[in-house]
Amino acid sequence: MDRIPFYNLLNMLFVGLMALMCTTLIVPYDMWAYWHILQGLVNNATIELMLFVSFAYMVGLLVNRMGAWLIEGTLKTETGYDDLPCWAKVLKFPWRKYELYVRAQRQDGALKFLTREYVSSRNMMMLSMIMVIASFVAGKYVYACGFVAGTVLFNVSMRKYVGKIVKRIDVCSGTEE
Repeated sequence: MDRIPFYNLLNMLFVGLMALMCTTLIVPYDMWAYWHILQGLVNNATIELMLFVSFAYMVGLLVNRMGAWLIEGTLKTETGYDDLPCWAKVLKFPWRKYELYVRAQRQDGALKFLTREYVSSRNMMMLSMIMVIASFVAGKYVYACGFVAGTVLFNVSMRKYVGKIVKRIDVCSGTEE
């Protein structure tokens, strides 16, 4: 059996485990009540652990895909970033065409690390946004404030990595100003 890549552990399994842990803080009822039914059916600690890890991975994968679709789809702009008004630059961030990224990645090994950190920040930002909504729905406003702070923090982190990635792509493609 092949090993699970570090990228998947960090961006799917860790995010899924964080989502499940945060959910236990804000859900107004015992969400683990149904887990006892599963324990009775399975009656094997190893299978039970595998099911829990698989469930956490799937939750993390869902958060990852939502982040790629919602955050990147909404905030990324490949052209015209410099022409945007100042208020729009707060919401949007610059990006480069995928072909330029692939070419730059062949030349610059650090892009793999920067991309992993960017995706990790994006996933945690998406998770924080989901938890803000869930906290408001559950009436846990103090938790919602904490998750808003997390959203802002991970947004800043994500933008830091985007800036570094874009700069390295520009250097590798020869378009650096």
